[in-house]
Amino acid sequence: TQLAMITTDPAGLHTGQLKLECTAGAAKVHVWADPDKTQAVTLPATWNRAQGGPMGLYVEGAEASDECRDITFKLSWWAQGNEVVSDTVKVTVFGVEITSLDKTRFIPLSDDLDLNSLTATYAVWPDVGALLSLTRLRLRAWNKNNALVYDSDYTAPGLLTGGAHQLLYDGTDNQTGDQVIDPENDTYQMKLTGYVGAASSDSGTMEFWADPWLEGVYIGARVDNGQPATANLGPQPHDKPVGLFVIVKAQTTGNAHRYYCGYDQAAYADYPTQATVNGVEVTLGRWKAATQGWSNLQFEWRKVRPIYDSYDRTSGNGTPSYEEIADGTATTYWKHTLNWSLSQVNIFRYRVIVRYAHIGGGVSGQSWYTPGKDETDTNGIKDTVRRVVWLKEWSTDWLRHAGSNGGACWIYGSIETQADRFIGMDCADMIVSGIRKLAGRGDTYTSADGLYDRYQKVTDSVPGNAVPKPQPGDVLVISFTGQRPYEHSVIFRGAGDYDWRMTTNDYEFSAHYSGWENTPYPNYMVAYGTMKSGWLAPSCLVSVLRPCP
Repeated sequence: TQLAMITTDPAGLHTGQLKLECTAGAAKVHVWADPDKTQAVTLPATWNRAQGGPMGLYVEGAEASDECRDITFKLSWWAQGNEVVSDTVKVTVFGVEITSLDKTRFIPLSDDLDLNSLTATYAVWPDVGALLSLTRLRLRAWNKNNALVYDSDYTAPGLLTGGAHQLLYDGTDNQTGDQVIDPENDTYQMKLTGYVGAASSDSGTMEFWADPWLEGVYIGARVDNGQPATANLGPQPHDKPVGLFVIVKAQTTGNAHRYYCGYDQAAYADYPTQATVNGVEVTLGRWKAATQGWSNLQFEWRKVRPIYDSYDRTSGNGTPSYEEIADGTATTYWKHTLNWSLSQVNIFRYRVIVRYAHIGGGVSGQSWYTPGKDETDTNGIKDTVRRVVWLKEWSTDWLRHAGSNGGACWIYGSIETQADRFIGMDCADMIVSGIRKLAGRGDTYTSADGLYDRYQKVTDSVPGNAVPKPQPGDVLVISFTGQRPYEHSVIFRGAGDYDWRMTTNDYEFSAHYSGWENTPYPNYMVAYGTMKSGWLAPSCLVSVLRPCP
């Protein structure tokens, strides 16, 4: 604060001395001859009047006042050893301290994918109460090249009293609205200035850096050491592990976008450096937790699986519901490796939720996530949910592709979209789906009776207790009334005994037909087991087809 010294000469007196002293509170101030504080002035100080003397000095607060106006400066005019005239001014010193959330960085806060994220800086100054009232606060930020990137006043009445206050800064230039914080390459300095009228007090300068502004998260799937992609893969060989990688998308200066996968540490050195995100090849950087101090991220993986029920499209209940099951949470969980094991289920769906792990010392609750159980349409879950499908380990390509439907829902009267998207299917659609996925054949979906009309017949229209054993991959169509139309279809997987006929020891694969299935797995799902006695009853009519010779 400048201390102006304006003198009026009594008539005839142009000699003598000017004397400046601090008569109260001297320990709480420093006095300087210039605003850059290069030349200190020690009080008391005198100047010869004939030489004019200084017209202004600069006062810096060194310690906050204990009460209002507790510092006194006295300027006096002395002539012939006597004090002729004097004047006094009283001063109050107040301090401003600025801190960030963790005193080292700014951390963007947002609601999910809202790009208008707010960065919080906490400003703290003494509760001056009756001492004084601030008239405004000024927040400024400079980049490492000392260029001013932010300069804004805060005048809300609630901010101008003492205590801890939150100033919100969104990382943009307050004049142009452009993003100016570059987390990748820049560090910054910030200073807060409090004003009482023309008088001001600066905080200390705080260095900070920013975490990236997240705006999206994806799951990229990689087979072997290939390039991960966000599009769903086709069915994979059962012995191929699939790596699921979290890919985060962040915004930086100039509305540019960067993608990250893994931390900048040795443990992530073999992580991919390229990925295909929504059909576009992008470069993957490392999240700079070590070299730039970015906050760790927390990853929560969830399995998305169907709720098995008796779905029936003909009665308006043909859309499966889904649930999410926790499958691991950690700050290091950038990758989730899937290995298929011998089970009924070949279709797996995953969701990941990403949170900043340390905001204010704990998990922020601000999250970005990939689509999950609620990402559905009238057919069921959408292809935008991350899906991995494995082929069965069975003996022929046709059986392996048909088996890739294991774990889908049983939906009576299913339609093409549901079967093609591995959502669910009835008995006949499960068979056609496997054929379509095997070799890109364009076989249209049909009923069990339609299968009988379409494919080569190995055994035609025999009683259920007199069906010769077929070869693996043959299809049985069954009529429970003993006449057409055929109502059910199953795939023969292999013999379970040496009987020349089909028996309940033989192995099958089918979409569960309500009322006939009895396995340890949920009813109403596509699964494998042994032939059911009801399918081989003498009252049934059975034909054996060979759709894939």
